Amino acid sequence: MVINYIKLKEIENWYGSPDFRITFNSYKDLELRFRYWKQVNIEELQEILGERFTVEEWEIEDDECGILYNYIIK
Repeated sequence: MVINYIKLKEIENWYGSPDFRITFNSYKDLELRFRYWKQVNIEELQEILGERFTVEEWEIEDDECGILYNYIIK
């Protein structure tokens, strides 16, 4: 999977902040996390990435913080 720097800058501009994390999970999928697990508009994120990629929103329940969100890019 290849996402170039220009696409990451588009995400940064759309989000309005460079405060997002990019990691790989154990399945080697790309994960995006915004601020401290903030929910974002998945349709807009999908539009930025285009049809070549699929965005999945994952919710993680945390007893102390509530629901946390991260986004898997496939």
